[in-house]
Amino acid sequence: MGLLENALVVLFDGKRAYHGYTDSSGQITFSNVVAGTYQVVIVKNGYKHYLGTITVDEDKTVDITLSPIPVYKPYEEITIELPSISYESNVFSGEEQTLNLLSYIYEYEVS
Repeated sequence: MGLLENALVVLFDGKRAYHGYTDSSGQITFSNVVAGTYQVVIVKNGYKHYLGTITVDEDKTVDITLSPIPVYKPYEEITIELPSISYESNVFSGEEQTLNLLSYIYEYEVS
């Protein structure tokens, strides 16, 4: 997977916030960050947002990988197979006969 350019990265601790965008190599550098524990949020269109925690106590490099959001393509054709239904009726009985096909469909699970 390639490096992500222009991902928004935010560090915040409730008092201070640092933010910026990753460069063409997928990196960002924050300077003069006050030591402490920060929430990290990374946002990039087409990827799951990242939310985590980092402790800043010295110069460090942190590698974070974002997961792409799956792209779902619509189906061009869907085939549904229903179980065969056997129905017998005596049309000469004079009684009205009704077949409730929907009750059969609702009992059939689509997998």
